[in-house]
Amino acid sequence: PACQLSCSSLNLTSLKGPSRFVRATVNLPAVLRRGAIHHQSLSVERRVKSVCLGAMAQRETVTVSSLHVYPVKSCAGVELQQARVTPTGFLLDRVWMVVMEETGRFVSQRKEPTLALVQPVLPQEVVDAQAGAPLPQGLSLTLTAPGMSPLKVPLEASRDSPRRQCICWEWTGPAADAGDEAAAWLSDYLGKPVRLVRYAGRAGGKGAAQDALRRATDADWAPESETAFADGFPFLLIGEGSLKKLNEGMAEPVPMNRFRPNIVVSGAPGWTEDAWRHLSIGGVAFEAVKPCSRCKETTVDQEKATFGEEPLQTLRTFRTGTQLGWAEAGGLRSWKHEVFFGQNLITPVPEGTVKVGQTVEVATTRDTSTTSEGRALLWQPIPVPPPPAGLALALRGGQTWLLAALGAVLVALLLQRYMT
Repeated sequence: PACQLSCSSLNLTSLKGPSRFVRATVNLPAVLRRGAIHHQSLSVERRVKSVCLGAMAQRETVTVSSLHVYPVKSCAGVELQQARVTPTGFLLDRVWMVVMEETGRFVSQRKEPTLALVQPVLPQEVVDAQAGAPLPQGLSLTLTAPGMSPLKVPLEASRDSPRRQCICWEWTGPAADAGDEAAAWLSDYLGKPVRLVRYAGRAGGKGAAQDALRRATDADWAPESETAFADGFPFLLIGEGSLKKLNEGMAEPVPMNRFRPNIVVSGAPGWTEDAWRHLSIGGVAFEAVKPCSRCKETTVDQEKATFGEEPLQTLRTFRTGTQLGWAEAGGLRSWKHEVFFGQNLITPVPEGTVKVGQTVEVATTRDTSTTSEGRALLWQPIPVPPPPAGLALALRGGQTWLLAALGAVLVALLLQRYMT
């Protein structure tokens, strides 16, 4: 249905050129119909559109409908009524990981779907944890699985826990080994030699990329953020409306647990979260930095631990980077055939508590129109700083011979010094 938005004036900041900002005040009223603004004297329609979309989102009551953490990477999740925010995501979200004993590489449902049946159980003290309150000592995570006795894993690794070199996607670093009992339990369950490790980084503050124990997020999208053993970013948000839209095109609907979100929201139409950029929940500020590309793990039935074709088969018909226009606009070739569902979030101030029922306040949005001008405002990596002027001059026009000559001179000088 048509939605009207009336304002007396709008203070607008927009981009003009590659690095200049222009501020203007636009007199309204304006009418927002189906995402387009109409006003007889409004000549900056596209630039105010995202601001007005944000205002429209505020008129719709969008709330948190569920919260989830996944203490052990690729194992079952735990639904919470409230979740404490930390620098790496919600408290205890993906701080443990199963790795191959020989190589240290992480194990996931992509190859071991039965991990979906490993159910972590958090102690009540963690479930009730409030922001800033220390957790009691001696707490344990409990793991259960079909045919296995419950396993207790201490929440905190002891200081003398051995470090094991591990691989989680692009990151290689030391993690704390959870001990032989946990390793034997998981090895027996999976039928192969594996270990359970715990994230050993002390999160918070800058310098995650320089700390071997910490895992920084992709610098192209979130250079000052970090995560533990999540695939890429600290938080994943999905709207119930988007899942409903997806299921409308499928023979059999899939549940939300296929997508392993941290924050599920209700009250917004399908795909609305594609446009969100800055939002807050319960006073905690978040920024959507990158849409989430989906993989084979979404095809695992979380109750049966079996592979299928959906939802990837349906998502490929209308949610690829090419179909959405994001790959072309951002110059992101790798996005052409990737499919997207959900938004990856970071938080600039990692403290506070998010609760079910809290309102999602959208502060700014991206322009999701399908013109080339609009798409260019969507997803683009943070630009890499240009090289120093001298180096850029040397490289311009293919004059790499200058660098080669300088290198040869340096080598000759070093050899001369060594021989004398």
